[in-house]
Amino acid sequence: MRAHPIPKMDLPTPRADEFIELLEELFEVRAAKRAIMRVIGARNITLTPEQIEVIHTCGALDTLERWLDRAVTATSGAEVLGD
Repeated sequence: MRAHPIPKMDLPTPRADEFIELLEELFEVRAAKRAIMRVIGARNITLTPEQIEVIHTCGALDTLERWLDRAVTATSGAEVLGD
């Protein structure tokens, strides 16, 4: 039985440094989300399921950092997220 050749595709190949940079950014985003949730938990701030979803789906590091700063002094989920 003859194997079918895999068609060659002209896809861009990411450079290793670009891949590493992307991974670092993803790890920073993940760490920021965990930090926000930790501060919120330590401060006994209650979040709605929708607010939790907003935090977990956010991929913008600058936004997450802003929310983390707010979580330090906020008394509600609305204050953290600026709702």
